[in-house]
Amino acid sequence: MHPSPNWTVHLLGAPRLAGATAMVRLDRRTAALLALLAIDGPQPRSRAAGLLWPESPEKTARANLRQLLRRLREAAGGDLVGAGDPLELSPAVSVDVRGGPRPEEAWPDGRLLDGVDLEEAPELSEWLTGARRTLDAARLDAALAAAARLEAAGRLGAALAEVQRALALEPLSEEAHRREIRLRYLGGDRAAALAAYERCRATLRATLGVEPSSETSRLADEVARGRRVPARPAGAASLPLSVTRPPALAGREREWALMEEAWAAGKGIALGGAPGVGKSRLMQDFLSTHARPLFFEGRPGDRAVPYGTHARTFRETLGALSSAGVALPPWVRAELARMLPELGPSPGPLATEADRVRFWNAKLEAMRVAFRAGFDALGFDDTQFVDPASAAAGTYVLEQLLRDTETPLRTVHCFRTAEMPPDVLAHIRALAEAGRALYLELEPLADDAVEELVRSLDVPGIERVAAEVARYAGGSPLFALETVKHLVETGAVERGIPDRTPPRLEALLRARFERLSAPALQLARALGVLGTDFTLERAAAVVEARAMDVAVGWSELEAAQLVRGTAFGHDLLAEAVVAATPAPLRSFLHRRAAEVLAATDGAPGRIAAHWERAGDPIRADACRREAESAARTTLLATEAAGYFRAA
Repeated sequence: MHPSPNWTVHLLGAPRLAGATAMVRLDRRTAALLALLAIDGPQPRSRAAGLLWPESPEKTARANLRQLLRRLREAAGGDLVGAGDPLELSPAVSVDVRGGPRPEEAWPDGRLLDGVDLEEAPELSEWLTGARRTLDAARLDAALAAAARLEAAGRLGAALAEVQRALALEPLSEEAHRREIRLRYLGGDRAAALAAYERCRATLRATLGVEPSSETSRLADEVARGRRVPARPAGAASLPLSVTRPPALAGREREWALMEEAWAAGKGIALGGAPGVGKSRLMQDFLSTHARPLFFEGRPGDRAVPYGTHARTFRETLGALSSAGVALPPWVRAELARMLPELGPSPGPLATEADRVRFWNAKLEAMRVAFRAGFDALGFDDTQFVDPASAAAGTYVLEQLLRDTETPLRTVHCFRTAEMPPDVLAHIRALAEAGRALYLELEPLADDAVEELVRSLDVPGIERVAAEVARYAGGSPLFALETVKHLVETGAVERGIPDRTPPRLEALLRARFERLSAPALQLARALGVLGTDFTLERAAAVVEARAMDVAVGWSELEAAQLVRGTAFGHDLLAEAVVAATPAPLRSFLHRRAAEVLAATDGAPGRIAAHWERAGDPIRADACRREAESAARTTLLATEAAGYFRAA
């Protein structure tokens, strides 16, 4: 057997061999043989010859097969197909369809053996038709799975490209159409989302003479009347999107009026209150009504990494500017590279106070560029989680913007009052007392407002239990919505709230997690432990699962409306799943998280926290010393001293 040369067999599109310096076109029978071996595996010579030359005597067909293999060997300069019986492809030969792509890869474009006609070989032609159908189905599934993973990672443009690939393969796939509608809506273009629905309806009518399914139509209806994007793929829906984002914003008329007055006066707005009282929804709806906002959030774990919050915030800002076709000045990108390595080499440590001010001014200029690009407001949720370095820089930036009459960038901040650092909360109250900001402390809703909220949901029969849910929720919109989800998932909407329903929100959330499959619960625990460091790849490593199994688990979490983007839909969900995890398993997950983050360039401050919770103080101290060293290079003496004391 001659050595196999370095060729790739391309069977998608026009069949051909591609080498390092040459390309060889394949005739249709040679291409058909290579496709058969690549897809179905080794074949007896007699079967291969009979399929390719069905009208010829066996002896003639075998001779024709030998001639075909000889010509292929001469063209390739070696054996692509073994000389024995059965025939099989050399393992050294790359084929674009053999085995399929890895989970993180997309299938190549192109129809299987495009342009190849095998009419004179009916059985082989029938095989090719079936192989094309099977391959297209696999590519469709792969494209939709890739879209789900990319959306979970926040890469909406790349996810939409995969959906377009899926629709090119199967224009009648309602799942693909639903995902396109959702992604365009998530991208902030409701008109494009509704246009995608109309294309779906026109395609189904013209081709099949039918209307879209109720699931697709309901998604379009919710998009048409929603002011904020739904938080999960409609294709995986087991709960109406309205339960994630109710159409009604109930019981906040007084607060809305006060916010209108502050907005008209050019003031900043701060909303405090207990978890689940509705701060985020009020902020999002208000800003979406009055401005073109950028939304950011603090996350648990941010305080372990200096500038951890701002690293995520400014990545999101750069993404929004890129989508708008706007670039930052080179000096701003160079300064931001101190916390965003993907922007290029860092200018070096912050050696002087002047260096730090220049770094902060780069952040200020990025906000000014965003304003000039049309983004005229900032919404910042869960401010209580912001790390001190980001908080100091953010205070500087906001103070400058408040004084800048040419950049009237408005802001709304939300936070859990009881968890805010006292000095930050004192600063907010001082701004309010000086008349420069509005500070509102949100109280629980009245029962009639919660009842109105529940009645607005698209859940059959919910009107009959709306008053009962309102009394049960105790003024918490989040508790009310989680109760409705519990009733839907347990089939109890018709019966009302059963006696066994957990009486507290935390217990209710734990009960919802307990209904998950084992893989989905395992993934939820990994998400709760990893927090802001979560990616599907890291979660797969933490729970030692295959990437595709993790993707399936993630789809279940989305269907249960437990996750949003790459995080839980509410911080209380993360707290509930971690608290409910048995202590030995929780320690194990923290150990695995520390190991995975260390292998993927995680922040030493967060790795230290995982080692501490895993019961390994020696490794935690070593990571804190790394964090201390990093903090000193950015003039963060307070943070460095904190790591030193902890170590």
